[in-house]
Amino acid sequence: MQGRLTAAACFAACLAAAIEARATHVCPGRPNGTVDFGPFPDPPFQHAHAIGAPCPDASATAEAGAIALAGGGFDIGQDGDQLLFAYSVAPGDFSARVTVAAKNLVPGSRWGKFGIMARQDCSDRSRYTLIHDCGENLEDNTRLSHRPTHGGSDNFETVPAGNFKHARSLRLDRRGGVFTAYVLDETGDFGTAPGTWLEVGRNDWGFTAPPAVLLGLAVSSHSEC
Repeated sequence: MQGRLTAAACFAACLAAAIEARATHVCPGRPNGTVDFGPFPDPPFQHAHAIGAPCPDASATAEAGAIALAGGGFDIGQDGDQLLFAYSVAPGDFSARVTVAAKNLVPGSRWGKFGIMARQDCSDRSRYTLIHDCGENLEDNTRLSHRPTHGGSDNFETVPAGNFKHARSLRLDRRGGVFTAYVLDETGDFGTAPGTWLEVGRNDWGFTAPPAVLLGLAVSSHSEC
């Protein structure tokens, strides 16, 4: 499948305590007829399906605390979003952490995205915050992306101080309307002491932030399906 991108990852126990499983949750903006691969008990994602037009060979499987997502998608950005998203409803504040155990990228592809996403709904121009890694090219390094306007075309990225680096472990926290993204500087490559959670950036959803968001893992290949 052209544009296939696979990431296997485990959410820490802190996320399991934060999310609320809602089997009857209907996500506004979800494309009609999309396959839902969820629910998964461990990691505790209630849904896993396409945002935007679905890619035919997408898949999501989970076992023993790890989830593997495979999917295409043209991008998560100014022109709207096309991705595979595994998520549950997260009410209130949270701290979500993920370690990418494996990634399988199409040779020569660039700008694929995979990481932790908080999203307002399932429409393809939903407000979101995403801490993510990209492809193997050092120019496509780990970063924070977000769309501040729900339904808008604005999209912004923040690159951590340790440029041209890939982080294996990612973290996204919510406190009120503020979402803060981190990378784990495992070896000191990002310029901090090994084992430090380095803040990449933050964005404030303001007083319009909903009391609950969709929280989970997002995968997009940046090369359609």
